[in-house]
Amino acid sequence: MMYRRLKGIINSSSGESSLELLVLMFKILVITLLIFQLSIFLVDTTKYYFAVNETIRKAQSEGVISRAYFDSQLLRFKIQPSSVRASASPDFDTYVRKLGDKLTLRLQYNFSISFSEFWSVELPITIRASKSNQGYYGEGYGGGW
Repeated sequence: MMYRRLKGIINSSSGESSLELLVLMFKILVITLLIFQLSIFLVDTTKYYFAVNETIRKAQSEGVISRAYFDSQLLRFKIQPSSVRASASPDFDTYVRKLGDKLTLRLQYNFSISFSEFWSVELPITIRASKSNQGYYGEGYGGGW
């Protein structure tokens, strides 16, 4: 549809540049840049989701959210652990009390969008994952055996 409109403008103006053609080309450029930024955002956010989901999956079976494992997952995707803010419930490296207790991992980072040095936007992105403990029975389990 855009191609037909562009071809019609060129044919009607006998190949000469016109303001309408310039505006149309600028619109196409802006839309292309937005689509490009969106694809970068999706790839970047997916890396963080993978790191959070893998960490919470392991914590579900072990009953503890390990800070060392979480940092290794971030480094696996070439993300510096110091560039994100993460919190866990219960705290990192603290075991839950019993089966079925909730494990929550929350990560926040800033995604920057910039088209030039004149225009830049920082978006705070939060990723949260929760699971219940499925593998750690708790302290004192089987103590009377």
